[in-house]
Parts: sequence; C-alpha cells; structure tokens
Amino acid sequence: MKVIKIRATEHATLWLLAIYIVVLSFVLKTVLIPATIAWVVLFFLRNRLDREISNFLYVLAAGSAVFSFFVFFAIYLPFSAIGLLLNK
Repeated sequence: MKVIKIRATEHATLWLLAIYIVVLSFVLKTVLIPATIAWVVLFFLRNRLDREISNFLYVLAAGSAVFSFFVFFAIYLPFSAIGLLLNK
C-alpha cells in the first residue's frame, strides 16, 4: 500500500477555504459577502501580507460565515488583546 503525504501549503489552505465558502453558501442559500471579500484579499495579496495578517483573514473568512461565531470572535478579540498587553 502506497502512502500519499499531503503537505499543507498556503495555496491548499486558500483553496480549501474557497471550497468551504462555496459549500456553506449552498447550504445557507445565501452569498457570504464578508467571507468572499476576505478570500479575495487573501488570493490577490497572499504574497504581500504578513503571516499574522493572513492567518487573521483566514479566521475572519471562516468565522464570518456563521454570524454567531463571528460576533463571539469580534467581542472576544478586544478582551484577548488587552489581556495580552496587560500580561503580568
């Protein structure tokens, strides 16, 4: 039996995110505009963005598809940033 090793590259992650957005759009029967915008930014600027910014856009694109998760993330993010800055 031959084992195929798949290396997760940024291109593979980008296309998996696109598939996720398309499938979720069909399931929810709506166009996911914030997720699509984040994907387009990642697609065109993937070589110019820092790794941290691109990771944030991946989370934003995946999280904005489900509004309740996105609201939780948007509320939790400022508290986590303040906690990181005020770490003892």
